Amino acid sequence: MEQSVIGQAQQKFGLDIYVDSQ
Repeated sequence: MEQSVIGQAQQKFGLDIYVDSQ
């Protein structure tokens, strides 16, 4: 369950960077 939460946080963080770099 911890890995799932961490994975979701990393996904959101990566998405934020992707959108910011556009």
